[in-house]
Amino acid sequence: MAESPTRTNNHRRGLRLFIIPPFITAAYPLRRRNETNPDRNCADMLYAPAQFICPLDSGIVRVLGSFVNKARRCTMKQMLFIPTLIALLLIHAVGFAATEHDPITISAPGDLIRTNGITEGSGTESDPFVIADWVIDGSTTGYGIVITGVKAYILIRDVMVQSASRVGIEVINSPHVALEECEFHADALGLSLKDLSGAQVRKCRFLDCTGMGIRMSHCRGSTIIGNEFSGRNSGIVIMDSSTSNLIVENSFRGRAGLSLYLGSGGNRIFHNNFFEAVVMDSGYNVWDNGSEGNFWGKQYHGRDRNSDGIGDTPHKIQGGYNYDRHPLMAPWNK
Repeated sequence: MAESPTRTNNHRRGLRLFIIPPFITAAYPLRRRNETNPDRNCADMLYAPAQFICPLDSGIVRVLGSFVNKARRCTMKQMLFIPTLIALLLIHAVGFAATEHDPITISAPGDLIRTNGITEGSGTESDPFVIADWVIDGSTTGYGIVITGVKAYILIRDVMVQSASRVGIEVINSPHVALEECEFHADALGLSLKDLSGAQVRKCRFLDCTGMGIRMSHCRGSTIIGNEFSGRNSGIVIMDSSTSNLIVENSFRGRAGLSLYLGSGGNRIFHNNFFEAVVMDSGYNVWDNGSEGNFWGKQYHGRDRNSDGIGDTPHKIQGGYNYDRHPLMAPWNK
């Protein structure tokens, strides 16, 4: 499949205009992300001694006090202060580099080529094939990326899939595929994992998927960690005897919750934030790590008499006989 022409989104690359108050004499970029503040994750930030005005488009980059954030791994290439108090900052965004790409299908080694979305790598564990920095619209084909029956190591990173009428990304019988910092917008199903083990899904965002965020079918030993789910439908559905999976440090907002059924047992679920989410479990799964469980928002009605941050009474999970024995009294924050 030929690579589509490069079309760079304006909000990802180019000049940005900042109005700097007279008393600001210096500004400089902070080199790495702030892991302790989720609102500043995935962003290098510009710091100035005082607040400034930032007329940016699309809300991708925004002002938070004295910080510019929400731009994934921006690199400050050039900074110039002008006597009229106008600073022009040339920002080169290297994450979500805003290049649109046609939907990608990989079902054989011959598909792992640069004209089919591969940006680097050789397919080994230490040097995986990388599919990165693409924006894919799935409204015409129904999907964004489909990987089937491939044994090579593949990392999908900083890819945005939107409006897929069937599935954003689907991985079938491909045991060495990992996703990191991807975004799914208004897809019927964000991510489908089927017939595989050891999948890794980290720091992805699932926004307003009309069906499910992630569907896991016949999956074993996979890790879903640090992801965000929001919307009116299911966040994660674990089904068809999926077992020994780890679901940790995820946040679920709206009705985007978690469901486990059809023989799925032996999964471990803890350190997640279920704000208004609907959660169901008809199997036998573990909802805490022995000392800490999940945050349930208004769904939990117990107390914390000794103020240790853990609820004194277990939280019952709907759908079966499972309990979170150590519910958190406040949202989990790594």
